[in-house]
Amino acid sequence: MAAGSRVRLRRLMVLMFGSILLLLWLWRSQRAQLPIDAAFQHGAPPAASVDVGELREFPESERSERVDAAPAEAAALPSASTDPAGATLVGFLVDAEHGAGLKSPVSIVLSRDQERRCFEAASLETVFRAETLSTGAWCVEIQAEGYLPLRTTTEINATSGLVSERYVMWPENWVRVRVITTDGRPYSDLARELGFDSGQVFEEGFRVWRAPSLPEAAAQWPATLAVPGRADAWISSSTHHRSEEPRTVAVVRRFPVGSTWVAVAFHSHFLGWQEAPPGADAVAFEMTLDELEAQLGALRGRVVDPISRAAIVDARARLVCAVGQRNRADTVNPPIDPLSGFSVQSLLPGEYDLTISAPDRAERSQHIVIEPGRELDLGDLELDVAPPLEIRVFDQQGKPVRAQIQFGEWRPGASVWDCVTNDAVYTDDAGVLRRSTPASKVVARISAQKPNSGDNPQYDTFAPAYILLEPSPSAQHVEVAIPSYFDCELELPPGIPDEVTVHIVNSLELIVATGPYVELPAGVFRAMLLDGEAKQLGTHEFTVPRDGPTSPIVLR
Repeated sequence: MAAGSRVRLRRLMVLMFGSILLLLWLWRSQRAQLPIDAAFQHGAPPAASVDVGELREFPESERSERVDAAPAEAAALPSASTDPAGATLVGFLVDAEHGAGLKSPVSIVLSRDQERRCFEAASLETVFRAETLSTGAWCVEIQAEGYLPLRTTTEINATSGLVSERYVMWPENWVRVRVITTDGRPYSDLARELGFDSGQVFEEGFRVWRAPSLPEAAAQWPATLAVPGRADAWISSSTHHRSEEPRTVAVVRRFPVGSTWVAVAFHSHFLGWQEAPPGADAVAFEMTLDELEAQLGALRGRVVDPISRAAIVDARARLVCAVGQRNRADTVNPPIDPLSGFSVQSLLPGEYDLTISAPDRAERSQHIVIEPGRELDLGDLELDVAPPLEIRVFDQQGKPVRAQIQFGEWRPGASVWDCVTNDAVYTDDAGVLRRSTPASKVVARISAQKPNSGDNPQYDTFAPAYILLEPSPSAQHVEVAIPSYFDCELELPPGIPDEVTVHIVNSLELIVATGPYVELPAGVFRAMLLDGEAKQLGTHEFTVPRDGPTSPIVLR
């Protein structure tokens, strides 16, 4: 059987297996849903016996005790409108350490305004349902045997239909790491003041350490590296969905015996060490908003003609971060003053792509890094008069095709997704794009429009063409053919562990794919093998035939 057929068969089997699991879950959720539905709908005690175990509403005296025992950090919830129909919340309870569904004795409290509803079950089959919920913010409190209690907020925006949420429960051998403000304001307030959509943008700046005892130089930065990966610590991130408690920036695995000491830093600001004694489910660190804001960076520069040094008054700047939530309206398109200078304040530390352009001048693309608490002064950015550049795109049959093109600074050895920006420009219907010649080497990622995509064009970003554009004193005309892609299976050399990471490097010295099962066009590539610590195990050159491989490609 050909390699392409084997890969397609494997994908088909995965798809069929996933469909079967989905059907089983739908059947099971209808058969074994928690009778929270009835309690919300009628206000009456649920049935005495159900498939998932007995569920009962807490007596009034017990209810207040359990609610008061919850963490005190959750603020009062805003008012919500009443809707007689309401929405249904489907909650998935997940063991954070193993990723499996939860099956433990559990109690669940849903509350809004002054209304609280408390339920418990002797066992839970991973999923619960709560019906007729009005729109607004609901506080969800979950306590499960063997797990840290969870208190979070779920927004019900729909007046009807299903709302799904994933609730992550951490085993008791982990401890939450919280960072709170000394002035009582949440970080989300500062995020909104700066123009960010979410307060979670700050979380990626935190690092954590752990130790079985307080280090001797406790006031200094730890000499060891921060806790890596997900084995012993999990850092919250704005780039993926999560359902966690407010102000929890990380969770850390406890040491088996005695206390666990935890240290936290926010970018270059070290917050010190805190002890988590046995039985404590969290440690808390304090940081003022001024200390947080002091870690933000800034950028400035000036656009000039390389010969006369005169200001280019019609220049434009665009600053884009790959992490979309870091982008703000005032930073993506920073204004340029009459002297062609620009300045951007309150930037989150990290990597950005800066593009400077002006009519009839060479466009400048530059990858920059904003350091914590520092201003990056780029000085004079020269834009020379440049000849035009014309790109024409053709499909596999040689016909002109409309295409999406992303540009970025060429950085050999980097991933192509890290080079090109999320911004895209588009050819006309004849597949033609005209712009100025670049001021430096630029990589372009070109994706053809999918056939029959109608008034809402879709582009095949999984089968792009890559080209390298260089500065030129004369006009350039570049023709690009979108290549055909083939399923490729790479057979690793003997002695290489299966857990190895395989990066595929193309002729432009850019990483364009990862894994032993990939889709590639015809051509010569290099497979770069890395172990679990990102240490290189070797590189292997291989060729994808013009008509695609008919068997696994053996790396030698």
